[in-house]
Amino acid sequence: MNHSRLAGIVLLGAMAGISCNSSSDLPYSAPPAGYPLAFVMHDCAPWDGPAIAIVLTAHALDSIEAAHPLARVMIYPRGELLSGHTYRWPSDPEMAAGIRCVSEDTCEMATAGEVTLGPVRPDTPVEGRVLLRFVSGEEIAGGFRAIWLQRRVMCG
Repeated sequence: MNHSRLAGIVLLGAMAGISCNSSSDLPYSAPPAGYPLAFVMHDCAPWDGPAIAIVLTAHALDSIEAAHPLARVMIYPRGELLSGHTYRWPSDPEMAAGIRCVSEDTCEMATAGEVTLGPVRPDTPVEGRVLLRFVSGEEIAGGFRAIWLQRRVMCG
């Protein structure tokens, strides 16, 4: 094989690697350190519109009562489809937010964040990636595969 053809194959491989790392492609990365489990549930936005919440934790949940520590990402889609979207804040502060709680009384809002969702369907786990940044410089970053917790919410 000549060098120019080999270089072309290497370049195509590198380009494929770049496209595979885009924010909407699978597979998702390992879970954030300390948060191996994830759950998703319907919720309400601060203005009473529909939302979803993703809870990252080290403990199994069977209700919205959570053991600590936990990280929670709230997504306020405002009528758009959730599947395949990336939400960033503070650039879009009314679209998503994140918080971590080390105890029931000790919580801290993320100063910046990003969450990317794969397909969102009520009958299958929601996969995605999350990055939460805090004022201390600490981050919670990684992938998740969130299991739906069934709960009824009445927003509005």
